[in-house]
Amino acid sequence: MEYISGGSLGQLEGRLTDSQKRDYAKQLREITDSMNTPCERFNDIDILARALECRRWSKFPASIQHEHKEYLMEYQITTQAYVHGDLTCDNILLDPSGTLYIVDFADAALAPAEYELAPLMFGYDPMPGRIS
Repeated sequence: MEYISGGSLGQLEGRLTDSQKRDYAKQLREITDSMNTPCERFNDIDILARALECRRWSKFPASIQHEHKEYLMEYQITTQAYVHGDLTCDNILLDPSGTLYIVDFADAALAPAEYELAPLMFGYDPMPGRIS
């Protein structure tokens, strides 16, 4: 492992301009596009079960919780790829030269590539309360 000097995007987000955010989003897209490739199963993580068990949905009205559950119960995963599994602003580091690094692959799994879009867009932690 190599030490990365810098800070997480979560720490630095308030100091970034809109232009910088767009540039970093493009960098991140390039990294995830190269990372999100089909591969053999390497652990027993069930992405749909994880999504169904997510306690964060309990904050929403019962009707939305029900709709979410119904959607997931009917969802058919057709193409799975290697995903980070916990791609949040705290797991993306930015070094002083402006290079992005992704860290903490403990929750990597096979999932649809779009699995990681919601945490990035909304600051969602798919496994709140866990010990990292």
